Amino acid sequence: MDKFCTSDELYHELTMMCDDLPKSYLIKQKRNELNKICTIEPVPGQYPGAQISFSETLKNHVRELLENDPSYDITEPVKVKISGDGAKMSRSTNFMILSFCLLQTGEKVMSSRGNRTIAIVNGPEKYDTLKHSFSSAINEINTVLETGFIEVDGKEVKIEMFLGGDYKFLLMVMGLSGATSTHACLWCLIHKLDRWDTSQPIEHYLSLEMKRTLAHIKSMLPLKKFSVINQPLFNIELDHVILDELHLMMRVTDRLTENLIVEVMERDSNADVAKGRGEKKGLYLETLINTIKMLGSLSLSGKRRMPMERGVDHMSGLV
Repeated sequence: MDKFCTSDELYHELTMMCDDLPKSYLIKQKRNELNKICTIEPVPGQYPGAQISFSETLKNHVRELLENDPSYDITEPVKVKISGDGAKMSRSTNFMILSFCLLQTGEKVMSSRGNRTIAIVNGPEKYDTLKHSFSSAINEINTVLETGFIEVDGKEVKIEMFLGGDYKFLLMVMGLSGATSTHACLWCLIHKLDRWDTSQPIEHYLSLEMKRTLAHIKSMLPLKKFSVINQPLFNIELDHVILDELHLMMRVTDRLTENLIVEVMERDSNADVAKGRGEKKGLYLETLINTIKMLGSLSLSGKRRMPMERGVDHMSGLV
């Protein structure tokens, strides 16, 4: 019925003509039963989306964790990681997703089975979209943060919250400007012109003068200093905010791969100048392509276009 947008009235008429079809009242009963299992509601705001109750879903997952591990120490807090990300599906369609997982579930954290979507919205990846469309979910998360526990089958279970995602998402939800701002670091107050100096020990950036905290972000909001431009959406301390390694390593790998290809192509350019007519050119690039193909990590096409022709973020001309 949902697949072909069949109305209840049409289906009722069909059951009158065909006795083999289930009666329409049975279909309505089953639909109501399915709706009771998972309550999905529209998100507030101007953009279309859907959401479920964070607190109720968290209780179900914690209950499942305790049932699967009867020896779990109830005095130890359950570690909950809140994650968010945006995905551009087409030129005019962009989805933002908010999800969570229990870190004690082990390898399930790395799969879709261990992650549960809280809310999804079809809107631009901006602060206002998060603030308005995810307001209900954010309020529930902050309520659990404030109480520090949830009740599961009459037992108080302590909750410890973490926040993860790519850098753009983390800066956005914590009220900071972009990664190119003057004070773009989420965990310290270093100026972007001083990031080159690696002589300072790590303790320097963890000192009271340099360390950024949630209270400091809120205090700088009226002054609009240190790249603080919005109110933080989550009341999670910054030592519980973790940058996802996947996004970090993908960007590092992109940069290293680009440098390697540019170096090889420059060597080819210098070597090909001295070659005569008929001599094979581009040997360094050919060697690199064959080596990478042999390793099986990625496949290069052999086009000699420089990556900078399409910008540092686009290497499809080579990969």
